Amino acid sequence: GVSMAVNYGLEKVRFPAPVPVGASLQASAEVVGVQPRVRSTQLTVRVTVRCDAAERPVCVADVVILFVG
Repeated sequence: GVSMAVNYGLEKVRFPAPVPVGASLQASAEVVGVQPRVRSTQLTVRVTVRCDAAERPVCVADVVILFVG
């Protein structure tokens, strides 16, 4: 019953470590929130980007998507 998905924006964007030139990157995503709204649903997904040359993630961001039905 979804007619449209809108990239609503980003929250809590962090860059805890630098990315060295030529490094490989891997990204993973985890659903961290679902909020029902009037005629829509807001989904929050935490995207974590890791680098093979760094112990800490190089980027962590919460992506907010609005599903309109």
